Amino acid sequence: MLVLVSGCGNKDKAIAKKDLREINEYEKGNSAEDVQKYLDMKRAEKFEVWKRAAEKGIPEGQVLFGMCHVSGVGVPQDEAVGVNWWRKAAEQGCVEAQLKLIDCYRNGFGVPQDEAEAVKWLHKAAEHGTAEMQFNLGMNYLVGNGVPQNRHGSGKVDSQSRRRWICRSAISTWR
Repeated sequence: MLVLVSGCGNKDKAIAKKDLREINEYEKGNSAEDVQKYLDMKRAEKFEVWKRAAEKGIPEGQVLFGMCHVSGVGVPQDEAVGVNWWRKAAEQGCVEAQLKLIDCYRNGFGVPQDEAEAVKWLHKAAEHGTAEMQFNLGMNYLVGNGVPQNRHGSGKVDSQSRRRWICRSAISTWR
């Protein structure tokens, strides 16, 4: 489903984008407990904006609102509901949400564990030019993890796809 948000919620969209960037930066060097405290603090001042942005179909708002559901910040904790918000954002091409879905499907967090579904989202993230995801997808082809076998039915993995994704990751890294 395509959601058009131009003209409505531009302020909410800008706030959600900024907040998502800040939270991602904060997550890099802090413990899960510290991130939870930070999210609790942010929620107190931004929860309604994130909710509005999510409901308007703004991907960054959907990621943030999904985080609230997963953490039980401002709403009852429910991983499945959070994952559903991330899926909505991922379907709109939001790489942050796609990365979250990869982890969810790989680890069975909020959804049944499904390596093929994880690789589907990995493929989408790799298509957006994320070098790390391109390399990871190439490695999945190398070991045959969640990827289709070659067309000849020999049980071997698709070496052409493996080479293509690993080469694309190298090119993306050098840019």
